[in-house]
Amino acid sequence: MRKKPKSRGLLTLERTVYPLFHKLAVTSGWTTTRISKSDIELHDDTIAKKYGKGRSILLTHDKTAYTQNVEGGFKGYIVCETVDKKAFQLLEKSMQTVLTTDTGKTLAGYQTIVKETGYEKEKLP
Repeated sequence: MRKKPKSRGLLTLERTVYPLFHKLAVTSGWTTTRISKSDIELHDDTIAKKYGKGRSILLTHDKTAYTQNVEGGFKGYIVCETVDKKAFQLLEKSMQTVLTTDTGKTLAGYQTIVKETGYEKEKLP
């Protein structure tokens, strides 16, 4: 019997995130879910509780999204900048580095900001 590959963690993607990043996350070993279209209009706290459940990392473009300390919300955040087509390859490499080197445990409690020049982690309040 074949062993199920171990997941890096649970990653929730906002609908506005580049589709390529979803593919990168899956191929890097993350278990992924997307925020549904019907839930986009819900309040940030409601989305954080519904999708975060205290165990998921959120991948988003918005630095201020869902970052309030909601009990049972997201445990960490990956924020990727929006860039033009010229800089997208650099952003893609930085995102791939984060997704392949970090896990849900190492990203918990941090807001990781991915830029075309690399990435930086900021401790959540």
